[in-house]
Amino acid sequence: MAVVVNPGLDRSVQLKFRLCEEAMLLWRVSVETLKDLLHSALLQVITRGHKKTDFLVEVCRELWCLSKSNRCVTNSIPAAEGTLCQTGSIEKGWCYQGECVAFGTWPHSVDGGWGPWTQWGECSRTCGGGVSSSMRHCDSPAPSGGGKYCLGERKRYRSCSTDPCPAGAQDFREKQCADFDSMPFRGKYYGWKPYTGGGVKPCALNCLAEGYNFYTERSPAVIDGTRCHADSLDICINGECKHVGCDNILGSDAREDICRVCGGDGSTCETIKGLFNDSLPRGGYMEVVQIPKGSVHIEVREVAMSKNYIGECSVGFFKHWF
Repeated sequence: MAVVVNPGLDRSVQLKFRLCEEAMLLWRVSVETLKDLLHSALLQVITRGHKKTDFLVEVCRELWCLSKSNRCVTNSIPAAEGTLCQTGSIEKGWCYQGECVAFGTWPHSVDGGWGPWTQWGECSRTCGGGVSSSMRHCDSPAPSGGGKYCLGERKRYRSCSTDPCPAGAQDFREKQCADFDSMPFRGKYYGWKPYTGGGVKPCALNCLAEGYNFYTERSPAVIDGTRCHADSLDICINGECKHVGCDNILGSDAREDICRVCGGDGSTCETIKGLFNDSLPRGGYMEVVQIPKGSVHIEVREVAMSKNYIGECSVGFFKHWF
């Protein structure tokens, strides 16, 4: 394989040229063959008076190539892992992570280990059920030599400030929307209230401009501890809805029984049921049943086809038709 060099150039530069041309001509050869031939070419072109280790070690840190215009160029990346190399103490080695190590071996790998958890941070709310967080890092030890990264959670959460908020306190999501009242939106100021209609993510802060027919996402995520839905105890953490038990504890399995007692056995309330099968006066109304205040799990069902309507009323006027 002929190599033409400029006699006026420094010998070390000529050797780089030759190495790079060898690499370019052998590019389509298999990787293992390329490694061996590169090593052989290096040994052949180095003459007396020059340290061959300088060039053999250098290839592990930075690979140079000869361009079509006979210029030696590099993109500042090392040779491929496993390329043969040599140092003053290693007669035959290969490149590993930019360094020349003994051929066929590599530094001992160390798997990462979790460090201690940090102290719990400040609660995201002062009442109504917030969250605080704690973190740990994969640095005891940190993974090295190709070792595995730590498995498991890097950040953990726990419930805090679970006591109910005082009567009349502003809803937490409402407060977050109201905080934007003093900030201009497209050059104008608006009063904002929460929008939780269809098509929006439950843990994004979507706010409706009061008196206008548009809403907008003011933040991709609400503050941790915000309820996902008005009729649910589940809360948002990092923009995702997380389960909360009826005891306001994150991840708790506590549930309300049929009497709406958290963790109860259903023995503290009474089930009342009946069947109405009387004839109704034409064009009139008839009271079927009075539902006591505080009743839960109410079910009203039509068991047979009828031309009548079932209505719900309160204090003498109808509120809803079924």
